[in-house]
Amino acid sequence: MREVVDGELAAAISNAVVRIFAAHHGRGPTKAKTYMFDDVVVTVMEESAAPMEQTLVEAGEEELVRHLRRRVQSAIEDELKGAVAELTGRRVRAMIGGSQIEPDIKCDVFLLEPE
Repeated sequence: MREVVDGELAAAISNAVVRIFAAHHGRGPTKAKTYMFDDVVVTVMEESAAPMEQTLVEAGEEELVRHLRRRVQSAIEDELKGAVAELTGRRVRAMIGGSQIEPDIKCDVFLLEPE
């Protein structure tokens, strides 16, 4: 791992994930926090729905929004894993992401190679 205080590293990961998310979604979440446990990094983001997603949800198209979120997540997975690997100095062996519409919360879980 980089030689930084864990809180600083967690904040750097949150910032990187939010930056990548915003670049691909048109806006980023208003809240983000990263938790680190041994070989697991979890980033929780809140209030990230784009106006288009909000419009679709209001029109009853929640399943379409879920589908779009899964597709975008898949498309940016390598970029997210790369950012976490660079910041932690460890290879990311797997990433699992999920989101829900209400409340608007998204989580990304990064599983790191053991030290």
